[in-house]
Amino acid sequence: MRTVVLLLVFVLLSLSTAALSAEIIFEDEFNDLGKWSPSGSAVVDDGVLKVRASLAEGIEWSGIDTRDLFIDFACYFDLKLVDLTGEGDSSFTFRKTGDTGYYMMFGSHGGGVIDLEHLTTWDQIGGCSVDIPFVSDIEFKIRVVAEGEHIIIQVKDAEGNLLADWDVEDNTYKSGVLHFDSWQFGELDVTNFIVGTPDYLTEEWGGELEKLVEPLDKLSSAWGKIKTQP
Repeated sequence: MRTVVLLLVFVLLSLSTAALSAEIIFEDEFNDLGKWSPSGSAVVDDGVLKVRASLAEGIEWSGIDTRDLFIDFACYFDLKLVDLTGEGDSSFTFRKTGDTGYYMMFGSHGGGVIDLEHLTTWDQIGGCSVDIPFVSDIEFKIRVVAEGEHIIIQVKDAEGNLLADWDVEDNTYKSGVLHFDSWQFGELDVTNFIVGTPDYLTEEWGGELEKLVEPLDKLSSAWGKIKTQP
């Protein structure tokens, strides 16, 4: 009986440790740009990161990099494309080192498209491309997971409809910063920016706070049952 009890305790403790391993490693509410290195017209305004490019305003390109470098991670953010010109693109780039990385392009080169490309070659990766409505003020919810050569990208619209669900293997770029930019395109607005360990899930993407404490609750219940046994 003692062997069974000890085994049960070991299993439950293992589950609780695994559940608690998921954590946030970087988060920004965009009160300032202290965690970023901006170029061009990249500013924060009332909790929103705004990256703007407008030829009419004399701004052809703007970009911004995190000061921190990331290897394996899960990244979540809400994104709005504003004042689209139809002539350029905006992007979120991950594992960016120098001029290399993975490009997640929005409104690529005048088309209503989201796709995943190699930054230096602009070659599309794994057929990852989806058409999007090509109008102003479109909102998206983004999830990007990079763990080793495994890349997961999911895109939802503001109503929660899944527009893209990509799962590819590619290990061209091993690590780098996270980056946003806009080129002749308008404005890219970012909010709710969170980076966690690869197993971290926000509630919007299926994560539940209860999952972190459930194994501990089970452990308490198990101990309660053990104590009542003769």
